[in-house]
Amino acid sequence: MVRRAESRDRGWLGDRTLPLPFDKFARSALSNIKTPTLEETISFRVGFLNINAFWLMSKAIY
Repeated sequence: MVRRAESRDRGWLGDRTLPLPFDKFARSALSNIKTPTLEETISFRVGFLNINAFWLMSKAIY
């Protein structure tokens, strides 16, 4: 029982011994991380593939 409650109280950072202001700052920083949208991910991957194809073509030509 005690172990289960203790592990549940650890939360995000896995350690409750951190000072409270740092804990609050780290929680807000973790919750404010922006995940890229699907369109951004697709455009980044397509651009990366285009760069790779261009590099391969230049290697094949020369």
